[in-house]
Amino acid sequence: MTIEIFDEINKTYSGPIKRICSGYEFNEQKAQELYQEVMTSIWQSLSNFRNECSLKTWSYRVAYNKCITHTIKESKKNEVSLSSIEDIEHLISSGEFDKSIENKNLLKRVQAILKSTKPIDKEIFLLYLEGESGKDIAAISGLTESNISTKISRVKKIISSIMEDENE
Repeated sequence: MTIEIFDEINKTYSGPIKRICSGYEFNEQKAQELYQEVMTSIWQSLSNFRNECSLKTWSYRVAYNKCITHTIKESKKNEVSLSSIEDIEHLISSGEFDKSIENKNLLKRVQAILKSTKPIDKEIFLLYLEGESGKDIAAISGLTESNISTKISRVKKIISSIMEDENE
């Protein structure tokens, strides 16, 4: 039974899980290693899956927990300061955003934002970009739907601002 569930996760959710890993680790080789660690964590914790949520929600939760742990370890190792969505929103509105990110390439700018974002905000940002609903993001993140709705609104403003800047 465990093998069948793991095969289903691997077949159905490997693409989104790889993108989640890439959102937390921008070095391609390290992102692949992180993906392997995530899949190992999923395999090792399958015995804890109790059908209290969907397999998708559970798999994403395991993936995000592993990615968040990775980010925290890396930020401590590299002494990187992480920002909240609110801090990034302030940077954009104050005009400091362009000064802090030199590359105008949209993907690079989004990656730069993600790299400096706190893990929980990164999780919400990535799930939103994956097309997940506020309800699903709340279930995966453990935050309230109201909190998620507020953060998604801020994410939309950030993305709009980036795209406007890109078109100028």
